[in-house]
Amino acid sequence: MAVINLRDVNRDNWRACAALTLAPAQQDWVAPNMASLAEAGFEPHYRPRAIYADDVLVGFLMYCPDIESDDAKRFWLFRFMVDARYQQRGYGRQALALAIAEMRALGAATIRIPFKPDNLAAASLYAAAGFVPTGERDEAGDVLADLSWPESEGVPHQEPAAGNLQNHLQFLLELEKLKAILRKTRPIGLERYENSAEHSWHVSLMAILLAEHAEPQVDIARVVKMLLLHDIVEIDADDTFLYDEVAAQAKAGKEVQAAQRLFGMLPPAQAADFMAAWQEYETRATPEGRFAYACDRMLPVLQNLETQGRTWREHQVRLEQVLNKNQVINDAAPRLWQYLRARLQTAKMEGWLD
Repeated sequence: MAVINLRDVNRDNWRACAALTLAPAQQDWVAPNMASLAEAGFEPHYRPRAIYADDVLVGFLMYCPDIESDDAKRFWLFRFMVDARYQQRGYGRQALALAIAEMRALGAATIRIPFKPDNLAAASLYAAAGFVPTGERDEAGDVLADLSWPESEGVPHQEPAAGNLQNHLQFLLELEKLKAILRKTRPIGLERYENSAEHSWHVSLMAILLAEHAEPQVDIARVVKMLLLHDIVEIDADDTFLYDEVAAQAKAGKEVQAAQRLFGMLPPAQAADFMAAWQEYETRATPEGRFAYACDRMLPVLQNLETQGRTWREHQVRLEQVLNKNQVINDAAPRLWQYLRARLQTAKMEGWLD
């Protein structure tokens, strides 16, 4: 399954964005993308985003902070479309989760979205993500719906509903399976392999301890949330050894399907929130996502350095592989990468790396 990602609209893709179209019966639901791009040229607070499935352009969205309101934490997601050729594939749901994550990273406490009353597909999509109609209409007659978070909370606000407890407990017990997923790294001093649940705990605590090294500084609570969630997909997709290039080719599709099934066990608003956090980690589109990813890469390096490269030696891993796979640490924590590079050179001289 394709991995959905959001990218900037630039001189290389704006024409393709403008050429995206809806089905004839949908034409009145969303303004043409060319009009949206023209508006963005005169409104610097507008943020147009291109929706990609892997490297294929499939849609367009645009959001902005509500600068005309007293509520500085309200954002509008006012353009959202998936080209007619790529509908009915789940791309819209994933793109919506990513857009929500981006706005949350920018400080949104409420996201407002307008849609036409006869656009039942949009109404269903937004309701599944936790949006609740306000009961108001805008000047164009569009229905307005809000997704809101209480102050200092990371989950969209919703009243407890019948069945939520059962969903939560079922999901919680499903997580037991993560303890059976074995990685290629052994806990220091032990012969057995560590499991993914142990790793998730360890790397979450690591992020808290090393947060002062993040550049720029990050919301560590969001980082920890991503790290606690990021490996849950391995319940279905299994762990993939970082240096196994063949297995890595099938990893993304399997993990997307796993995320959809596992997070789909939760109530809709929470499922969307967890999916957004997982996608934020996968895409590394925010400082928090990049730091979470950096910590996840750094911990196995430290474990190998402490065990004289045990896993590296078992799998004939080369220094250049370790450098290439882990240089993303530099994007989020340059000082930590500088420290690791020096130690990796020493590991090479000691014979721990090919």
